[in-house]
Amino acid sequence: MFKLLITKMKVHKRTMKIEEIHDPEEGSSYWNDVVYVNLAFYEESGIGISSRKYFYIDETGNIKMKLKSLTGSIFHEFCHALHDVSGTEKASNVWCVDETHFAKTWGNDEELRTITCFYNDPICDHCFDFCQSILKNEPFYPRYSHDGYVGEDEQTKSDLEDLYNCISVSKNFMDGWREYVIQEI
Repeated sequence: MFKLLITKMKVHKRTMKIEEIHDPEEGSSYWNDVVYVNLAFYEESGIGISSRKYFYIDETGNIKMKLKSLTGSIFHEFCHALHDVSGTEKASNVWCVDETHFAKTWGNDEELRTITCFYNDPICDHCFDFCQSILKNEPFYPRYSHDGYVGEDEQTKSDLEDLYNCISVSKNFMDGWREYVIQEI
């Protein structure tokens, strides 16, 4: 991904920067060829602080929460950068139509693509997380939401309801992705 991004940046005569932000409310983001990272959201080890979690579904079908990682967050933002430089951002929301469960869970189609490889994108958070799980000899649990879930105490009934309403559709394309990737290895 980084070689492809660097090549595309050179072709389009653009440069990329990483900057630290110090806003207690803002997480990592990408905007105008800058990846912004808030190091306050991560321990020195690179694991997210306890309020920076995301949902996954374990092997028994239960919704669980996993801490984010600094490397995973940076990779995520560079995926957005690659889509931007390539001119392939998913600007229209085909799946994440306003006020739907998908929109509430994933945010928009660009986030859905960046996290899950939806639209057959070979570079996404799930590829990164899958490789990390192999390196760490841990089970691979794909992420099932983009944002809005910052701690178990702050979950609302409607948040979980939106997530549950997306699981069957999300699980179908994630299982298809997982089957495709794992069978190819």
